[in-house]
Amino acid sequence: PLGPAQILASLHTAVARHQKVWLSFASDGGDRLTHLIEPLQLESGDVCAFDHTAGEIRTIPLERIVASAAL
Repeated sequence: PLGPAQILASLHTAVARHQKVWLSFASDGGDRLTHLIEPLQLESGDVCAFDHTAGEIRTIPLERIVASAAL
């Protein structure tokens, strides 16, 4: 599994390359979700992304992310 620094580095790469990423993160209720996202930007401890699974733009706190895998 990737550590927090590696997840952050992979998200920076995905933003720069306009890559889609499978992202696992904790929901507001604590459930683990896995969504296909396209990160748009990273700022202030959050990733802003188009969530292809949900069909919307969403902001996900980096502290809730547990895994990522670039396509």
